[in-house]
Amino acid sequence: MTYLRLDQLITKPTSVLHQHASRVALVTDSAEYTYEELNERANKLAGKLRELGLQRGDRILVLMHNRVEWFDLYFAAAKLSAVIVPANYMFVPAELDYLIEDSGARFVMSESGLCDKLDHLTERPEFAGAMLVVDADRPGWLRVDVETYPFSPGLELEDGAGMEEPFLLQYTSGTTGRPKAAIHTQATILFNVLQQIGDYDITAEDTYVLIVALAWVAGFHSFTLATFMVGGRVVLQPNHAIDAASLTRALDHHQATISGLPPVIIRRMLELDAFTHERLGRLRMVFTGSEPVPAELLSTLADRLPGCDVVQIYGMTEGPFSGTYLPARNAIAKVGSVGKGGLISYLRVVNVELEDVEVGEVGEIVVRSPGTATGYWRRPEETAATFADGWFRTGDLATVDEDGFVFIAGRRKDMIISGGLNIYPAELEHAIMRHPAVREVAVVGSPDEKWGETPTAVVVLKDPVSEAELSAHARENLAKFKVPKKWVVLDEPLPRTASGKLQKFKIVDRLTSASEAPAQASDRIVT
Repeated sequence: MTYLRLDQLITKPTSVLHQHASRVALVTDSAEYTYEELNERANKLAGKLRELGLQRGDRILVLMHNRVEWFDLYFAAAKLSAVIVPANYMFVPAELDYLIEDSGARFVMSESGLCDKLDHLTERPEFAGAMLVVDADRPGWLRVDVETYPFSPGLELEDGAGMEEPFLLQYTSGTTGRPKAAIHTQATILFNVLQQIGDYDITAEDTYVLIVALAWVAGFHSFTLATFMVGGRVVLQPNHAIDAASLTRALDHHQATISGLPPVIIRRMLELDAFTHERLGRLRMVFTGSEPVPAELLSTLADRLPGCDVVQIYGMTEGPFSGTYLPARNAIAKVGSVGKGGLISYLRVVNVELEDVEVGEVGEIVVRSPGTATGYWRRPEETAATFADGWFRTGDLATVDEDGFVFIAGRRKDMIISGGLNIYPAELEHAIMRHPAVREVAVVGSPDEKWGETPTAVVVLKDPVSEAELSAHARENLAKFKVPKKWVVLDEPLPRTASGKLQKFKIVDRLTSASEAPAQASDRIVT
């Protein structure tokens, strides 16, 4: 049986291909590529990979910054029913070795500036002829030159992958331990694409400026593929050293209609004089996630860019990549919420028996969707426990209000139990962020002889403020037992993963080290 393949997002059925073949699909910093050109490049690379011995189901580790060759390989793998294993470009050799061994990758594709992290593999016989570099000659590596390869018409006619076949091993970001790979098939990714088109009204008139790394779950799978499917245009930005000023210029130059920006980047951009409606008036939607967006930030953005919706998304590596969304019309009234389930995502907040909790009661978010991963790669026990009874157990705690809007309360593992009472860090963080002097905050539990644990607030400030004022603000918004007993002021941003997720374990490690040694100048601890 023939199924729709991911590469057909750019080839389309014949009538649609004729409609969009000459349209610009992808813009990089050095070139533009039409839909027809993207398909030809992917076809040529697929033919070369088959010649090199790549077979159906083989895994390919990819270590590259954002560049057109990512798209070549992504769609070539779809044509061959191979499996992509994205690697974070910031990983060190030991971390990359772990991904290769865990995934069983047989091929590697990289670029000259990152090859040194993988050069040691050229000494292993099983990787002979399987080390591919896209932009330079290098000993032990095969130079990939897509434009010189022949087009293979037969690849366009072959059956697509079966719905159940893996296409992507997307490794978790490792906020708590060694990463594990969520298995996505061509079908789960396609269902995510269809949901985004429906939820966000993506059309051929949209220009999506992509700033996140294609190796991350938000790279291809938040709006990139959806934009392709409807014939829109994707503008690829460098994924490292993001600069607010250059990003603002790119949004202006390319007349962007959609982009994804973390709250920390939005704040930096709002400080620029160039971030105006006159320059960015075509921007109709900014999606954001990784943390709730404060009301003051939403209001400031609305004043600067009237007509631009800020859509808050809650998603995960296991998918759906946008499992919920909070429409702009609800952003102020439901500030702090991640919204409701998407078009084809069924989301619930449940207790340990998988029963729905009452309004206002804290429970765990579980998701059922055709866009959810099918399990974890080579981890049957974790798959059975986490993907239970058809529901993906996210590990995220939340409440639901009377209108069905979901409010994140934190990770189950982050919950603080103080004197037998449950304290949810996200609630405290949301309250503290309402203070105008606070730029960032993370709340963690600290050992306490009397109460077992008490909350500690780690803050990054925009303006000077005393601990007494912060405590007073917290007491006005929180019950007494929830008010942080200790405040730590940092002079640098909070630690995050490359995808913007807060790494609380690093904060805990830092606090533990600080308690065992004199406080450093950058860690001003007040109690």
